[in-house]
Amino acid sequence: GETTRMLALAVLIYAETGSPLLAAVAYVAGFLPYVLGGAFLLAYLDRLPLRALMVGYDLLRLAATLALAWFSLPPILMIALVFVPGIAGPLAGAARQSLLPDLLPGDTYILGRSVLTVTSGATQIIGLALGGAVLGLTGPRGLLWAAAVTCLASAIVIRLGVRDRPVTGRSTGPVVTRTWAVNRALLGDRAIRGLLLAQWLPTAMFVGAEGVLVPYAADLGVPDAAGTLLAAAAAGMLVGDLVVGRWVSPAWRERLAPWLAAMLALPPLVFPLRPSVPVAAALLALATLGFAYQ
Repeated sequence: GETTRMLALAVLIYAETGSPLLAAVAYVAGFLPYVLGGAFLLAYLDRLPLRALMVGYDLLRLAATLALAWFSLPPILMIALVFVPGIAGPLAGAARQSLLPDLLPGDTYILGRSVLTVTSGATQIIGLALGGAVLGLTGPRGLLWAAAVTCLASAIVIRLGVRDRPVTGRSTGPVVTRTWAVNRALLGDRAIRGLLLAQWLPTAMFVGAEGVLVPYAADLGVPDAAGTLLAAAAAGMLVGDLVVGRWVSPAWRERLAPWLAAMLALPPLVFPLRPSVPVAAALLALATLGFAYQ
């Protein structure tokens, strides 16, 4: 649902404005708020039930997506409607991640993360394939209605399928102060800081590159191919995590991590040559195999 919503919003804004910059901003608007949520609000994880956080985030996304589908809004307001609920995204993501170590001890945690990435890649491919079909039939607003349905479905699945757990955190004081204190402690540790930057930077750079795929496809004269390019990127991520998670030993995973991270960077260097859609899709799939470094 998030994949189809970002695609619909990028297409809608590019069609209305013709601006590659605004289309890219629209695509990444769901990711940018993570900076704010992660910097100021994560202490809520110690104070609120995790299931309620995840369900609440889906309901916020539902409200924003319904507004985008229903109303004809200026581009900046459309981006804001995605940006504001996205501030709660880090809380929902961190709530989900914080459940995994309890459910999956030892190396099974690594494999569990791999399963999540494979699932994410598969649903992105399905979402982009169906999204492309819906986009052709109904336009971007029809795709936004479809995305709204998935937000509601996600909230229902989490409410019924995730066991509620008591709040175990003991943090006190203002949420922002507590969040900053923990962030300072993490970033002040050289080893942890290196791991965090290794997790953030390659992903952030590649998401930024994905943000210009809608105007890139339009510049090639095949605007409908944006979904194909994004699906190719999701497919590479799926295959990479499946192979590394299923057939690579823990020791070799650690050895391969820096080389896999480098794979994210090398294939996109061909894009200044304006490769055709099939070549561009192959390059994106090859690059995102590297996401298995995580």
